[in-house]
Amino acid sequence: EGFYGVVVSGVGYVGSKTVNDTPHFPLVHLELEDDDRNHPTSATAHQVTSALRDTGFLVIQTPILPLDLQRRALKSASRFLASSSNSNVVTRHPSDPKTYAMLEGVNSIPDSSLMNGDLREWYEALRVTRDVLLRAIAMGLGMTSSSSPDDNDVPDHSPDYFVNLHNENNDAMRLLNYPPGDENTGNRCKEHSDYGTLTLLLTDGVGGLEAYVDGAWRAVPYVEGGVVV
Repeated sequence: EGFYGVVVSGVGYVGSKTVNDTPHFPLVHLELEDDDRNHPTSATAHQVTSALRDTGFLVIQTPILPLDLQRRALKSASRFLASSSNSNVVTRHPSDPKTYAMLEGVNSIPDSSLMNGDLREWYEALRVTRDVLLRAIAMGLGMTSSSSPDDNDVPDHSPDYFVNLHNENNDAMRLLNYPPGDENTGNRCKEHSDYGTLTLLLTDGVGGLEAYVDGAWRAVPYVEGGVVV
């Protein structure tokens, strides 16, 4: 139901490669209601739903995922993948030079170090962001009523309808490290469709990520402080 990716390349965090919003990957600021931190405004709901309807992708910025936390998550992910103490969960691809780990649930992250504490904080913040996006989608589809004539706990026209369907937190966070390649390096990750309801992807700004939009493969822009949806 949810997939969270943290991609760290071999050259570390690059904060200067800011690319402006493009029509294929709209930049949306997740504005939240003043009286409830986890509920998007109606304008935000419209922007999220429109982007997903028109292209299937967007880039979000939100105070729930501040830049400082993003940088700490990237640094901690890099250290996690390089640590010998995590060898039981870290996989090194046999032919393509990349390293990755699949962490299923916050409790799958050992809490024995500050590094892993940052990853746990990042995971929890992603879950909050997921719920905001699910509410935005529901609101954008016109599901705005908080009452039900059938006295259901969460009526099928409530903004919380999709959130309730994901309350078991059946999600995962994947950490990936692609070392620098050269002119002989092939496709590092084959074309694919992600599984689950939403994918939230954080990168360090190094180019290479592409998405298939409007009949062509297009480079996903990097926006400092942004997360790809």
